[in-house]
Amino acid sequence: MVRKLINRPTQEATNFHGLVSASPQMQELFGVVDRVARSGATVLLRGETGTGKELVAHSLHTSAHAPTRPFAPSTAPRSAASCSHQNCLAT
Repeated sequence: MVRKLINRPTQEATNFHGLVSASPQMQELFGVVDRVARSGATVLLRGETGTGKELVAHSLHTSAHAPTRPFAPSTAPRSAASCSHQNCLAT
């Protein structure tokens, strides 16, 4: 079976603190991460296993106002009912 390749305009990939993509959706994510990093807000990333939450967290950390601090990811419990203030919120 022969597949015909579709000619698409090539977009240049962007390297955003270790995340590399030319996808418009990822470019939008890079912009959101940059804005959030500048805000100094506390962030909770949610999503399915294997979707890149820790990669986004690391990018957020390195683009924040204090990237010299160590990066220390944590995993919160799946159930919101089992989530107490001490084990689900990081400062």
